[in-house]
Amino acid sequence: MICVLGDGAWGTTLALVLARKGFDVCLWGAFKENIEQIISYRENRAYLPGIDLPDKIRPVSDISRAIDGVEFIVLAIPSRFVKGVLLNIHQKGLSISRMCIAVKGMDLEEKKTMSELCTEIFPNITLAVLSGPAIAKEVALQQPTALVCASQDSDFALFLQEVFYSDYLRIYHSDDVIGVELGGSLKNVIAIAAGICDGLGFGTNTKAALLTRGIKEMARFIVARGGREATAYGISGLGDLMTTAFSPLSRNRSFGEDIAKGRDPKRLLQESKKAIEGAYTVSAVSEIADELGIDMPITRQVYSVIFESKSPTLAVKELMLRPLKQE
Repeated sequence: MICVLGDGAWGTTLALVLARKGFDVCLWGAFKENIEQIISYRENRAYLPGIDLPDKIRPVSDISRAIDGVEFIVLAIPSRFVKGVLLNIHQKGLSISRMCIAVKGMDLEEKKTMSELCTEIFPNITLAVLSGPAIAKEVALQQPTALVCASQDSDFALFLQEVFYSDYLRIYHSDDVIGVELGGSLKNVIAIAAGICDGLGFGTNTKAALLTRGIKEMARFIVARGGREATAYGISGLGDLMTTAFSPLSRNRSFGEDIAKGRDPKRLLQESKKAIEGAYTVSAVSEIADELGIDMPITRQVYSVIFESKSPTLAVKELMLRPLKQE
């Protein structure tokens, strides 16, 4: 039995991937009413509508039942709720030996990645990070997709590579955990900026410039936090950024577009039923960048637009008028 913590679109999709491979999967969700709806209709109408869920997926809302005796856990809940869920598991005296993190975000309070947070609460846990360019609905529809699984434990990485791969899901492995993890988090921030460009009516010139400079920011941050620059230009960095910045299904890109069209970002966050990870990640990243002296002008402007009421048009103008420099 494998447990997936998180009954959102991505968690449900990963449960579906595993069930199709023949594994029995326990799908946990915090809200009992959504779990009951999944049980009744064998479909996650709230987050993954139109996709039938096989009987091998067992939805539960009791976390003790969910993780009892499972082989490993897949963590797929919004980043801002991860700490609370993990502390709840720890306080219940429940043990976790192996976990695959499929969350693309950082802890806002402690400014830590999900793997750092997990290790802090469960010091002896074996961890891996699964990330890359994956729109949940496309994976659920079995459209060809490539992801990367990173772990300091090579055996666990290779094990998960075999567990998740199929004829529509190709898995690469890596040992750059922090690089893979940060790529998946940082690209959401740049994708919000891409959405702002779309909302302002800019064309491909603008988006191309934004993304090439945005990936440089991602690389600088990854290296400063101990990751490899090459990881930023791989599947979990550049690959994920392309998907998130261009897809009409991307929450982060759509969030940026709505802001540029005049919607209030804070109200959008309050009203959204789905996690817009980039809006939370940008706060942690901006603070860390200031502390470490990392040059991240796009990230800083995204933060100002969301949380300091800066005009998106002014943010773009200020980026264009920065002092000239060598590429």
